[in-house]
Amino acid sequence: MIVLGVFMVNAEDGFNQQAMPISIHAWSLLFYIAVFLVWGVLRFDNVAITRMLRGVGVALIVALGAMYRGGADGHSWMAPQWWGILGLIGWATFFSSEFYLLSRGKLGAVLGFLVFCVVYYALAHSGGLESRFGWFFSQEPHAAHSEIVLAGVACALIFFDATRSDSNRLRFVEVLVFAVALASRQPSCDRTSRSQRSTPRRAGAVLRAISVGVFSAAVLAHRRERARALDALGRARASSPRVTYLIPFVVEAVLSLAGFALPAALRSGPPASCGRRSIRV
Repeated sequence: MIVLGVFMVNAEDGFNQQAMPISIHAWSLLFYIAVFLVWGVLRFDNVAITRMLRGVGVALIVALGAMYRGGADGHSWMAPQWWGILGLIGWATFFSSEFYLLSRGKLGAVLGFLVFCVVYYALAHSGGLESRFGWFFSQEPHAAHSEIVLAGVACALIFFDATRSDSNRLRFVEVLVFAVALASRQPSCDRTSRSQRSTPRRAGAVLRAISVGVFSAAVLAHRRERARALDALGRARASSPRVTYLIPFVVEAVLSLAGFALPAALRSGPPASCGRRSIRV
């Protein structure tokens, strides 16, 4: 996810088209094809073929990385920049996974690590500590994003931890209390850099509480026989969410190679405010 995010963000900005042997749209399309090969989107009964395709995908990613050129003179290579959406998700997943392993799957410990992320973010976001302790207190976006993931982990443990003897009714009460606790913390938004502005919005306390509520509603619906038919609506997307996320980027690359572009009215101003490039700033 981190590698994918870095490639994607460099396909959006920082490249030098004149210094690259192929267009950035062709480069992007080949990269997504390589990612699909690595992920095993094309599945075969023959394991050797699947492994061979994954090897081809890895080799293609390495080749595309080697041919990338950036900077005004075309002598620069890819830079992490802001890591990209998937890169940020990758870092959040990495840190949260480590916290989960350290907690040994215990709800109390997971909540403790969640509080740690909140305190870390508050201290780093207040300023001053970053200049004193350097790199350690400069990772506030990762702390905020990890907090979101840990909130999801805690919610899942409340509902599905079989080692806890709580009744289903009590579990829903616990989730309600958890949602209220999440909504009670409102982060400030007084700093101005791109990543620092986007972090409070993505880590909005109310949105986390709403997400917990939606998850709880989905669990409740799944446990009702008549509602289980709704599972089919999201099963295909849920089985491969990363592929689903990348499909619009693949379509965009194909349309760009074909010379198709959205009208200017849809690429700027209010109609474009929901576009993916405006979401990250």
